[in-house]
Amino acid sequence: MSSENPVDPRPAVPVSPDSEWHSAPAESALSARRWPNRLFVALALAVILVTLLLPHGEVPERLDHLARAVCGQLVEHSFFCGERRLPLCARCTGTYLGVLVTYVMLGIMGRGRANELPPLRILLVLFVFIALWGLDGLNSYFALLTGSPLLYEPSNLLRLISGLLQGLALMVIVRPIVAFTLWAQSWDEQVVRGYGELGLLMATLAVVGVVAQSEAAWLYYPLALSSVGGELLMLSLVNTLIASVLLRREGTAANWRQAAPLWLLGLAAALVEVNLINLGREALNRLLGLPL
Repeated sequence: MSSENPVDPRPAVPVSPDSEWHSAPAESALSARRWPNRLFVALALAVILVTLLLPHGEVPERLDHLARAVCGQLVEHSFFCGERRLPLCARCTGTYLGVLVTYVMLGIMGRGRANELPPLRILLVLFVFIALWGLDGLNSYFALLTGSPLLYEPSNLLRLISGLLQGLALMVIVRPIVAFTLWAQSWDEQVVRGYGELGLLMATLAVVGVVAQSEAAWLYYPLALSSVGGELLMLSLVNTLIASVLLRREGTAANWRQAAPLWLLGLAAALVEVNLINLGREALNRLLGLPL
């Protein structure tokens, strides 16, 4: 008789992470993550709904209210569409149109999850854009305070151009930081690779600038909604980064559904910030008697 052990004729079943004994802890972890997400969504939606229902008048008045938190809204520094002044001054209109359009363009270019800043030569150009925005603002306010410009005669067209370049620079810098912080799988590539792509973004913004300064009456709502939308987008992105870090959710969103709670928290925080800033300005106006 053979002393060998009999061989089990049944085929071996490989152990897989998807086996039944592994699925229970995974399901438990998933369920544990779902209830905070639902709480965040409910809280954010409640805040958004409440802030949108606050009595600020018709749509133009509501847009003016949202814009007031980040802009002085000087009439002489603003574009008009027909008889309606845009919610933001020319420089802020350019900045937040630049933010929104650049955000959309980077998505179209396939850089929505690119997590690397542009090469140094492009970053230097972006810093020049930001410096030009600051210089134009300084020159403009010097003329406002003293009656004569510091360097050159300011104009709404120059304010718009400097704002558009500033908005482009901000979004090209901020978007890869958001991708790196938010997504579980971001892409190891530069958000803008070279001068050609930067030129494409600038050409797109040039078209937007021509449209914005045309002041056609029918453009009020497209421009007003887009510029104020760019303002809320920028604030929401920054708040989403902060929420990701504070809640220890960095690099956890695998898709838009998982990212939605953080995005909604960012938007809700942006709306709260806007209203708090406006309340603070109104309080200072009454206290100091200054048009802040």
